[in-house]
Amino acid sequence: MTLAALGVLVSLGVWQLQRSEWKTALIAAVEARMASAPLTLEAALAGGLTDAEFRKVRIAGVFDHAKELRLFTQRQDEGVGYAILTPLTRADGATLLVERGFVPQVLAEPSARKEGQAEGVVTVTGWIRLKDEPRG
Repeated sequence: MTLAALGVLVSLGVWQLQRSEWKTALIAAVEARMASAPLTLEAALAGGLTDAEFRKVRIAGVFDHAKELRLFTQRQDEGVGYAILTPLTRADGATLLVERGFVPQVLAEPSARKEGQAEGVVTVTGWIRLKDEPRG
């Protein structure tokens, strides 16, 4: 019985070490992608969607502020407010949803944050995110 328990504990320890190595490699890969020079969207997507996650891209287009989305959220250090997502339409007609950041509740209405209502063609640099997994 003692030997069986010892075997289980050793195998769990080995599993934890393997998982730690995998996680360290994953974090290093994500950090390298995030620190790299921005690519065009086409270059970032060349390897497929899975390979595109966390790639830094630079895109140009026009924000459609009329279709802005506000997602109610709360941040530990900033209180309650909204994550702002705005469609950006490129010259080729493709539309991407750009997460523009967090604003407190008092700045929820676009008229309260006129400096963020960019007109005309803008260039945006950011990271490709496919989806966020739900948190506990």
